[in-house]
Amino acid sequence: MADTIDVSCPDCKKKLKVPSQHAGKRVKCPDCKGVVSVPVKPAPATKPAAPPPEESGSKPAAPQAGSPDKYKVTWDDETDNDNAAMGVIHEDDSPRCPHCAQLLEPPEAIICIHCGFNNRSRVKVETKKVHEPEAGEWVAHLAPGVIAIIMIVVFLVLDVMCLVNMRYWMEGGMLESDDDGFDGRKKMYVSPGLFVTMAFFVSIVGIYVFIRMGYRRLFVNYLPPEVAMK
Repeated sequence: MADTIDVSCPDCKKKLKVPSQHAGKRVKCPDCKGVVSVPVKPAPATKPAAPPPEESGSKPAAPQAGSPDKYKVTWDDETDNDNAAMGVIHEDDSPRCPHCAQLLEPPEAIICIHCGFNNRSRVKVETKKVHEPEAGEWVAHLAPGVIAIIMIVVFLVLDVMCLVNMRYWMEGGMLESDDDGFDGRKKMYVSPGLFVTMAFFVSIVGIYVFIRMGYRRLFVNYLPPEVAMK
């Protein structure tokens, strides 16, 4: 009968007898399908020297009643059947994640898709389950970006209105002079172009601020905040 190696499954603690040809390999437990490492079987001990031949005519001593027979080999039929169901795990040289031992996909991947372990920084990425954003959350999150675009349009419209109507707005006011100009219209103590320039400067600052706000909200941070599942 083939030699066997006694091993114990680290998961279900089942005692297994593995054929010696699987020494140094890994097999699957027939009960829990766990991986069991088979140790290398030590070299057999040297046999003791044969006893000197007995004198002719003498008979070998009969074994005493009740003494254990150290050369008797026992075999468990149930364990023998279980060993037949054990399959040897064939190893390959494909790169594996050092954290979960799963195959890296692709082999040169930096982050394991199974457990999130970063093979470069040696840190496992934390994962969590989150709720899928609803329509109301999308609207509330993107509303500031939409408002920013509307304000940019408002500033541009005000600039055009100031450029066209500033002199008309100043006529009849305290800044209007009694003298006539070359064009036959009343002179102004302060040129309407100065107020138009001031309006343009204010609108440029406002447009810059709203462009940054709209870009960040609509293009950079366009996803609503994650809400973890309880």
